[in-house]
Amino acid sequence: MLNKHDLPVVKEETERCDTLRYSWEKLQVQCAEVQTHLLHIQPEFKTELITDVKTFIEDCGNFYHEYDTVGPMAAGVPPREASDRLGSSRTFDILYKKYATYTGGEDLFGLPVTEYPQLLQIRKELNLLQKLYGLYNNVIDTVHGYYDILWVDINIDKINNELIDFQNRCRKLPRALKDWQAFEELKKTIDDFNEMVPLLDLMTNKAMKPRHWNRMAEVTGHVFNVDDDNFMLKNILEAPLLQFKEEIEDICISAVKEKDIEAKLKQVIGDWSNQEFTFGNFKNRGELLLRGDTTGEIVSQMEDSLMLLSSLMSNRYNLPFKKQIQLWVQNLTNSSEIIENWMTTQNLGGIWRLCLLEATLPSNYPKKPSDSATLTNPGSRSCIEPMRLLMSYSVVSCLLEILGQASDSHTIQAHLLSVFDNIKTVKFHEKFYDAILAVFSSEGETIEVGILGIQLIWTEMPLMPDIRCMIEGKVMQDTNRGLRKLLRNLSFSTIGDLTKWKEPKGRHHHNTCSPEGYFVWLGSIFGVY
Repeated sequence: MLNKHDLPVVKEETERCDTLRYSWEKLQVQCAEVQTHLLHIQPEFKTELITDVKTFIEDCGNFYHEYDTVGPMAAGVPPREASDRLGSSRTFDILYKKYATYTGGEDLFGLPVTEYPQLLQIRKELNLLQKLYGLYNNVIDTVHGYYDILWVDINIDKINNELIDFQNRCRKLPRALKDWQAFEELKKTIDDFNEMVPLLDLMTNKAMKPRHWNRMAEVTGHVFNVDDDNFMLKNILEAPLLQFKEEIEDICISAVKEKDIEAKLKQVIGDWSNQEFTFGNFKNRGELLLRGDTTGEIVSQMEDSLMLLSSLMSNRYNLPFKKQIQLWVQNLTNSSEIIENWMTTQNLGGIWRLCLLEATLPSNYPKKPSDSATLTNPGSRSCIEPMRLLMSYSVVSCLLEILGQASDSHTIQAHLLSVFDNIKTVKFHEKFYDAILAVFSSEGETIEVGILGIQLIWTEMPLMPDIRCMIEGKVMQDTNRGLRKLLRNLSFSTIGDLTKWKEPKGRHHHNTCSPEGYFVWLGSIFGVY
């Protein structure tokens, strides 16, 4: 065809085309010879095949009996032993090869093909068993390998990833396997260990202290020697972890919470371990006064710390640090009160000092002694309240103790120095039990009781308006007038030679001392100058 159309043809292809007919004729001759040979030997092979099939059927029967009694599917066989039986059985592989040969021979010779349904069922079961026990052995070997891991070298993430892979493979197994004992045991092994992984993860937390391991030992009845260098995971897995899962979780969670509490408590302790107060100068006497700006910051920080400690006190996991928290709450509370009292006293002391300095000004002193004179200086009226607070603040605790023994006037002796600046003892009348004749200082100096009475009246008068102001509307004005009158009467009854600051002796030398000098002396009586 190619030559007819004058197309170029390779010489080798032309030669092969010429030998094609020869090769076909030779193949036909060979086919006839083979057919003749087969017809000659067919009776012998056919007879042998029929005999072998009968023997094969007997062998299959024996195998069926052995498979049902001692095979991997025998009733009551543990999964591990069943896996070993499956691995050691080779008879089925030989039988199945013969099955393929004999059924093929029967089909070749045109004989009826013998059916082996039980053999095919066993083949199906064995394929499923191979999948099941392959995963089963893998899981068992892996889990047993975990037991030899040192506790300090445990890698929870790696274990968790492997268990997730086992779970996925277990879910993909054929549905027909899910009723078998091996599958149930496999699934339980994976699920149980998977349930322990979160517990193990909690136990590996650095927050776990010996006290937590001891609590776990008390709960489980199993000793955990975590300080041992050879302590392994198996030493933990031997304990009934799942049986006491909730208790163990609570212990591990409490360890984390306690670590957080400990960190916050250490923060508070650290904050107050290096605090310093800043003092300001007081006139020329040195640094005696707390600075308000820095002290305010300290008080604010103290309030924040107390708020934090209060939250720690209400935390149910604070038991190991409860006493220490209570101690710091008490320390900071006391310190806060002391600072507050200090600042109050410091501020009121400054106001008291300014009031008496104002009172020494000539413009504030009355020109004539008159019962109708009024307190016209607003600054003087504003001083009464802080003066009252300052005087009452320092004596209130002692007064309470004295009032508790009010039936015996002689009990005041022990508290006089706390109430007054320098009154150490008093002298009572020999006949009249409650009558006081004189008072004595620490240096042995004596003062008439009348002077002391004036000071008591001065202290008591500012206290009354607080009690009576709701009943008497003009009690404040009356008190101001009373204090002014007392101050005026005292000044005019004692004016004299005060150049040496000695106690005056009555109304003589009326014009020898200025009012300014009198207030200097009066200030010394009240401890201002």
